[in-house]
Amino acid sequence: MNRTLYWRPGAVQPQYELSGDLKRAIAHRYWGHDGGARDGDQCPLTEEDIPYLEDLAEKGVDGAAALSAAIREHDNRVVVWITGPADPPRKRS
Repeated sequence: MNRTLYWRPGAVQPQYELSGDLKRAIAHRYWGHDGGARDGDQCPLTEEDIPYLEDLAEKGVDGAAALSAAIREHDNRVVVWITGPADPPRKRS
């Protein structure tokens, strides 16, 4: 198998920010935590993820439908990740 080395500037800010609701909804599936961890590895999304995202959209999770559309529009080249300061633990009501 051939491997290719890629690079990107280190200080680039992400172009599209997604909702906190969507972050919390998908974090466990893709990163194994509740979305409050400091950083998450980049996770590529493909057409296989669309049914899951459409289910979240039907449940009213903000940003899920837009992310499904982005996957379709960008030929499965959508990558998501979490970055920034750690969220404080959420209080349960």
